Amino acid sequence: SLLKAWVEAVVSTQSTGSGTRFYFVVRTLPAMISSVSLVDTNFSSTHILIGEITTLVSSFTSGEELPQKVTESCNKPIQSLLDLQRTIEFLPHRDITLLEPLEYLQPFLDVVKSDETSGPVTAVALSSLQKFVQCGLLGPSSVNSLKGIRSIVGAVARCRFRATNRDTDQVVLYQILRVLLSSLACPVGHLLSNKLVYEMVQTCFKMSIQKHLSVLLRKAAEMTLIEMIQCIFSSFNGSVDFNQTNDSLLAGISVPTSTPSQPRCDRLSRTNSFDETPGTVGDNVVSLRLPSLDAIESDVHKESNTFENVTDPLLQADHQYETQLELQSDHQLETTQQLEEETGEMVEACGKTNPHEKVKERKREHEEEKRVHTGSGTTCSRPSNDVEENLQPFSTLGLNRLLIFFAGLLHDNRKTDSVKYLGLTVINTVLEIQRRRLIDNTRLYDFVKDDLLKTLLQAFCELKLDNSVLSLLLRVLFNIFVTFMHDLKFQLSTFLIYCMKHLNDTEKVSLEQKEMILRNILQYLKEPSFALNLFLNYDCDINADDFFGDLIDFFYKNACYSGHVLNMEESSIVNMSLEGFSIILQLFCNRLKLPCGPPIPEFDVEKLKQGRQLKTILQVASEYFKEKPQLAFEYLQEKKLLPSPLDHKSIALFLKNTPSLSKIAIGEFLGKPSSEEILAEYVKLFDLGGGRRFILCVRDYFESFRPVGESQIIERYIEVFVKHFLTVNETLAGSSVDDIFTLIYSIIMLNVDLHSPNLVDRPKMTFQQYAKNLEGVNGGKDFDTEFLQDIYRTVVDDEIKIHSEHLRVSLTDNTWSHLFREAKNTNQVGVILADGALQHYDPLVFNAMWWKLDAALKNLFPMTKSQESLEKNLDCFQMSALVSSYYNLTQAFDHLISTLCDLSAITGTPIKRFGTLYGKNDRAHYATVTLFSIARKYGSHIRESWKNIMYCLLFLNAAGLMSSTDLLTWKDIFTFPNEDAQPPQQTQSSGFASWFTPSSWFAPREDEQLTEPQKKLEEITRNTIKQCRILDLINDSSHISIESLLCLVKVLVTLATPPDQEIGLHSGQLVGGGSGVLVEGVGGLESAIFSVKLLVEVLLLNKTRVTNIWEPVASYFRQLPVFLKNIEIVKFSYNVLTSFLMISHSLVSTNEIRPSLLVIFQSLTMIEFNSNSFYMIKVKKKLAVGIKTVFTSHLLQLIGEEWKILFSLIRWMTKDSHTLAEGLETLMEVVSPCAVEKAENGSNSGSWTFLNPQNFFMIMKLVSKIMTCNTQQGPPRTPQQQYTSLWTRDTDCKKLTDCLSSIILIVSKFSSDESYIVPEKEMVAKYLIPAFQCLVVLCVDPAQPSVTIVQRLLVNMEPVLLLPSSCVVLFNHVVISLVTEMLKISSNLINDKLDDKYLRCAQSFLCKTFLQFLSKLMESSEFVTLWQTVLQNFKSLYLKVSTKPELKEAVSEGLKNILMVMHTSSVQIPEDEQMKAGLTRKEFWELTWKQVDSFLPNLKEDFFDTMLKESQ
Repeated sequence: SLLKAWVEAVVSTQSTGSGTRFYFVVRTLPAMISSVSLVDTNFSSTHILIGEITTLVSSFTSGEELPQKVTESCNKPIQSLLDLQRTIEFLPHRDITLLEPLEYLQPFLDVVKSDETSGPVTAVALSSLQKFVQCGLLGPSSVNSLKGIRSIVGAVARCRFRATNRDTDQVVLYQILRVLLSSLACPVGHLLSNKLVYEMVQTCFKMSIQKHLSVLLRKAAEMTLIEMIQCIFSSFNGSVDFNQTNDSLLAGISVPTSTPSQPRCDRLSRTNSFDETPGTVGDNVVSLRLPSLDAIESDVHKESNTFENVTDPLLQADHQYETQLELQSDHQLETTQQLEEETGEMVEACGKTNPHEKVKERKREHEEEKRVHTGSGTTCSRPSNDVEENLQPFSTLGLNRLLIFFAGLLHDNRKTDSVKYLGLTVINTVLEIQRRRLIDNTRLYDFVKDDLLKTLLQAFCELKLDNSVLSLLLRVLFNIFVTFMHDLKFQLSTFLIYCMKHLNDTEKVSLEQKEMILRNILQYLKEPSFALNLFLNYDCDINADDFFGDLIDFFYKNACYSGHVLNMEESSIVNMSLEGFSIILQLFCNRLKLPCGPPIPEFDVEKLKQGRQLKTILQVASEYFKEKPQLAFEYLQEKKLLPSPLDHKSIALFLKNTPSLSKIAIGEFLGKPSSEEILAEYVKLFDLGGGRRFILCVRDYFESFRPVGESQIIERYIEVFVKHFLTVNETLAGSSVDDIFTLIYSIIMLNVDLHSPNLVDRPKMTFQQYAKNLEGVNGGKDFDTEFLQDIYRTVVDDEIKIHSEHLRVSLTDNTWSHLFREAKNTNQVGVILADGALQHYDPLVFNAMWWKLDAALKNLFPMTKSQESLEKNLDCFQMSALVSSYYNLTQAFDHLISTLCDLSAITGTPIKRFGTLYGKNDRAHYATVTLFSIARKYGSHIRESWKNIMYCLLFLNAAGLMSSTDLLTWKDIFTFPNEDAQPPQQTQSSGFASWFTPSSWFAPREDEQLTEPQKKLEEITRNTIKQCRILDLINDSSHISIESLLCLVKVLVTLATPPDQEIGLHSGQLVGGGSGVLVEGVGGLESAIFSVKLLVEVLLLNKTRVTNIWEPVASYFRQLPVFLKNIEIVKFSYNVLTSFLMISHSLVSTNEIRPSLLVIFQSLTMIEFNSNSFYMIKVKKKLAVGIKTVFTSHLLQLIGEEWKILFSLIRWMTKDSHTLAEGLETLMEVVSPCAVEKAENGSNSGSWTFLNPQNFFMIMKLVSKIMTCNTQQGPPRTPQQQYTSLWTRDTDCKKLTDCLSSIILIVSKFSSDESYIVPEKEMVAKYLIPAFQCLVVLCVDPAQPSVTIVQRLLVNMEPVLLLPSSCVVLFNHVVISLVTEMLKISSNLINDKLDDKYLRCAQSFLCKTFLQFLSKLMESSEFVTLWQTVLQNFKSLYLKVSTKPELKEAVSEGLKNILMVMHTSSVQIPEDEQMKAGLTRKEFWELTWKQVDSFLPNLKEDFFDTMLKESQ
């Protein structure tokens, strides 16, 4: 298939009639065969040689009839070929290895060098030579193969042929290129000498730049040149030297003879290209000479300017011309000009501007190499041995000269852009393909780092290049810095200095050039570790510039100061600035997914932070120093970097060791008379001793600052220096201060005279003039001539100047050498790479750029026109959020959130028409969705920017796009009947009456009449807000970090505070700037209410970790009493109270929170409510309902002193009739048996029970206060008023009665409960009796006199009380007391019916209870006394009812029943037996009848009659 394609190409080109193209296609076949290894290496070399001889002889005899002269000239080459063929035939076995290579090559070489042969014949000879090389005829195994290759190269270089036609002749030139390339690529090609390699390169280079040649041939020459360079570098081994070369390859080589008349190939001196030159062969022969490279390029420059008007000489004289390649040699090195010529024009093109420096460098090279360089080539020989010179293989120095030549093309303004581009292409090819070899060869690598980079950077500094050349130059520099960055710290800094210089130049640098430079910088940034290594090695180095910071500043300035309208030219730079931020962020994000190794030992994170901080401080101090030095000193003292008080040495150290200080400012400060002592200390910091050269000491001193001012100031600089120099250096020991002063002054004047740009037109001072000016200065004598010559040469070669400042203007050889040497001395040549541990340092880098990044994105966001730019901007926000959250850079994250809040335009859109105006802003939609997306995803890292987010929510709420019901999951559970009722009309106040109308609290916004487009905009707005998923943001607060949650709570607390209240939690400043005062439409009470409800929602979602965020919440709710007292904010206060109750209900079970809740409840009960205020009544009612709901459901959690607080709350509730019911219900829950059962069941193991011997007295005290509070105090106005009930409802009294009943039932178990172990007597005396006494008071209430409850409870006591004495005590204190109290009340009652009711209750209660306890009472020793008391009460009852027959008979019957029961119980006891009461049965009854007869004299008789009847 390959051959088929080749045949088709041959047919196609032949049909077009283009001979040149046809030849090129035909000649590709041998190359293809060679490339696919189709040549049979076993085929006899003899057959190949004989075949080529036959072909070449045939070429002489074929074709048109030749002129007689030409025919005769052809006989000699033909005869030579035939002789060679006969010689081969007579060789043993026809083994051509027995011949020297030149023996069978020479006939072919003669044809090539003959000017009588035609182009086709020469082409055949060249083809044969190429085949010999490619087929291995001159391989490494062949004897003297190197000699043969050199002969071929020499002959091809002197190739001459008779012109036939343009196409055929250019085919010959193309074949020359192929032979040269094959010779260089053969196995022994790397042993060619410098001189021959230069000839080959120059031949290709010359052809590639000749405008007279066809484009195809020039391109072929150009490609061949590049292939040659690749071959040179790929086959070059820097370790090979002359002594190690294979002797078999070098044996027998004779020195090629050359006469002075022969032209030098490396000179390639051109007189009149393609024209007949004087001295050439005849009128029909045109000699094409390849002039030297300088001449070539000079003419090319001229030709490029006049090419359109020049007639190609090849078209004249019937297209007849002759091409000739000749060699010259020149071994004379007599003058400086000869030395420059010896180095070749390649060196001249490298851009050296100082001839003296060139001479010195070449001399140093001669000393190092100890070789002599003749012609443009370099041979490894000593001047005395020409053979060794020609035997030296291509050396490192040759490679250096090749590279410096191609780089130097950039500096010659005579060169065309295509020539410069070609030179850079060659260099770039070497860097891209052979970079490994550059590193392995130390000398070549050093050359690249020094001379080559200097040349390239000089061209970049001048920037006098075509855009295409500049683009390739930037690519070359990119390849160098990316490959060798670890060794190029100084060089990279120089490159970046010029990058920033060009980018910030608004006059000399075009926009296209800026774009190319900036695009190149973006390529650097795309390297995974470049930006971070740049930051670590420069921005964190106190002695280096902040290059990473400068790039970020450039991106930032272009984004922020590009104007509100971007044209096409500006937008490209701005877009690339945005892309720069995007690239850096993308690298950060990519590294988050990669494994991270240990930190680099040289880059300790903490030390880097300290270094950055120190560098920032010194930079600020340097700015202060420019304005006023004293400000800088005070600032440094404040930062503890300078002592207090100041001393001169510390100031001097600051001046010398602070790189960021302005050299002019240092000079101005040291030149002041007041700074003379500081100047003296400053001079002492320089190394002037140890016999150091005087001129170097002067240079170091005056290059550390810029002398400014009048001559007196300059004299002060010099005088102080001289005094110190003489004390530490004995070089000029015999000279006086004045002598050295004059000498230094002369050096300053000499430096100005030689190098001042203002004195360019004036003749420069010579050494003789300089020495004459110093005659007799050294104490009447002259200074040593060599000493003065050293000073003069040093100043001439190297201007005394501040090189670091001069570097930013231009890059000269002296500046480069000086700064490069200084970088080596200070170990600033290498870049420490942090590859593999980049994640450790990413936070430092991101911290250095985030605020400028946010500002740039914020400024560009509304100006982006394309969707792609908008998406890139939003992606930058997302990546920035990811990085800042990953490394927990909360300050950066807060600033990002605040930026997005501003871009969302929520807080900047008028509320009145929010829906329609916001709907038009599509940019705001993107920003809003991005804002809440980031907030939801990385909420744990939000801190102060919660305020910005909450402001947005307040705006949306105020605009009617979001209400509390959309975000809240809790509802008010503390409602009570008629809560929404309004006060009577006459008591309403315009200030607060309407607050209690629910419809007024959350009244919907009245929709205006909207048009259809406006409705669509409103719908767009609502859809955007829906996409934000704000509810998820609130719900996700349960998963955010404690720190973020605490900040959120603090923000909500701040926003939940009324505008006229301050609680001191926040300064009120928004993140990213802005006032903390709520804007119009959002700063009212509605916003505060919305905030407090959100606060409750957040707390309820975070119940399990509320203890960590409780303090600001507690501080807020401690202000609730203050809110409640303010009548102007009743609506807000009421909502806050509800919120507090909701929080309390949820959190009261938390042991850490409950104490503070109880304290707040206590503070609320201490408010002095106005009882006549409708508002206060509602508030008290709400609070009472809340207390009851909160604590009745969490009684099990109360412990210790918390009970006291609860009882105080119940006490507060029972003081007011409006809250009495809630208080009693709460108390009932406290003492209810079911609650005790819960405790006894172990649901709250280890906690206090609700009613026990310890808290019984608190409860009873509370009950007593409740009863006292609800009974009228003061003297009665009427007899019955003292006992008139003040209970507002019967249910309240019943509740308290039920409560006491429960207490009595619980207390009655104290003696039987093992956990209490209370004796029965103590239980009755300390617990039961007080409880019953309180109950007795309620039972005798005139509104509802009822002793049934007491009686029922006493019945329950009978099985509990085991001791008769206990029954006696209980009966005395309860029953007797109750009856006595009822009799007392009856005597004061006016109402007969009520009186009868009281007396009947008393008689019934006394009878029943006595009979109930009679059996146990009779066993008591105190029964007689008790019995007498009972009879006395019956007597009192009887006397009160003496006028009421029905009641009188009831009393008599009741007593009779008691006596009958007692008689029955005691009938078994003998009359003479003593009872437990201390009396005999007879004595007891005698005493009883005696008392009964006192008020019922007939009862005894009736009693016994009844008893007799019953017995009968």
